[in-house]
Amino acid sequence: MSDQSRRDRIQQVTRTLAVVATLVLAVGAGCDSRSTSELPSVQDKLRESHIFGQSKLKIGVAKYEPLMGVLEDGEFVGFDIEIARYIAASLGYAGDDRIEFIQLATEDRVPALQSGRVDIVVASFSMTEEREKLVSFAGPYFVTTQEVMIPVTMRDRIRTIEDLRRPEHRICTSGGSTTEAELERHQVKARVVKTVEDCVKGILAGRYDAVSSDETILAGFRSRYPTQLGIVDMPSTRRCGAGTNDVQADVTNSTRTGR
Repeated sequence: MSDQSRRDRIQQVTRTLAVVATLVLAVGAGCDSRSTSELPSVQDKLRESHIFGQSKLKIGVAKYEPLMGVLEDGEFVGFDIEIARYIAASLGYAGDDRIEFIQLATEDRVPALQSGRVDIVVASFSMTEEREKLVSFAGPYFVTTQEVMIPVTMRDRIRTIEDLRRPEHRICTSGGSTTEAELERHQVKARVVKTVEDCVKGILAGRYDAVSSDETILAGFRSRYPTQLGIVDMPSTRRCGAGTNDVQADVTNSTRTGR
């Protein structure tokens, strides 16, 4: 795929996300018995949403995930950050002066949406049935896999899930993540910390032997420490989307109209 094709694909996905996010944010965007021609437009629904009239859009982002979302030299950068900016612009909040980026730990994403601390979360936020009972999602905007990152000195000792179960191996993951639940499902005992960054620091300091998380998150950290860290595959996939704080069971009915 060419660079232009990739850019076109990203723009197409983010436009769709912006439309769906607008509908999900709208108050009372449930099932409507009116005909298609009578249904309100996206802009109509935006005017009904809780964000209408706000001076800034509050977007929850990761605390520190290289390649995905980090604060460097006073500026937020990364793939999730660009997705967040495009969604914000499509909702009428163009420019960082119209966005308030709020850094969140993994386990704080759902509570931040529920409390209204943030309007949207774009932070490697996996879409699951359990989370969709608590918050709404627009997406997915990408699909990733769960993997394990280890110090290169452990690459002959940790290759499989069975290796992770060995009591002598110290495994780490972030709390409130789908990876935590996946490790439990595979009967892997792990130390749970606030962020993947904490796990990586622990590996580099010799406190842990492995960290499990999304491929995209681990790839970012490995890019920072290419000679010290390596990746081991795990057979699991994740769909990441933009989370919002209004649970609307019938939003799909509105999005299908294309209005």
